[in-house]
Amino acid sequence: MSRWLLLVLCAVLALTVGVASATADGGNSVNAQLCQKGGWQSTAFTESGGTFGSEAECVAYAAHGGTIASIMVSTALAHCAISPDPHVFCWGTITGHGLQPSDFTPTGNVITITILNPDGSTNSLINRPVDTNGNAFFGALFGCDPVNDLGQTFFVTTRTAAGATLTTQSLPVPC
Repeated sequence: MSRWLLLVLCAVLALTVGVASATADGGNSVNAQLCQKGGWQSTAFTESGGTFGSEAECVAYAAHGGTIASIMVSTALAHCAISPDPHVFCWGTITGHGLQPSDFTPTGNVITITILNPDGSTNSLINRPVDTNGNAFFGALFGCDPVNDLGQTFFVTTRTAAGATLTTQSLPVPC
């Protein structure tokens, strides 16, 4: 009887430790989600700015305590409105995680949206802060003249929590 009781107590203890270990790193599941649906290819990076060779490599990095730094740009849900003048205004969203927080100094981290003219010259820069937790989420207003500004592109840059620079691929302005 005492062996049976000892065996049951050992099993309960093992389950308790296993559940506690699995839930202690709750943030890893969020990091792992950033790897899914192609995120490992385009939006998820290591803290040092490195890329991943596969979704499995990205998930394993997160599962072993690695922090994923990400910067996501969405213009798929851009809402465009024509103003009284010939300009068109469109909205997109920029989301970031695992980034270096802004400290509001001239050299502090921000998320910078660089809008380029068709000839490659800079049209404008938009800077937005990163919160104290290393996260960012904001709407980006893109304004363009549909006659003169066709072919504009933009890219986004920021720094990871470890200080590595992240830069997105160049995307078309959604207007």
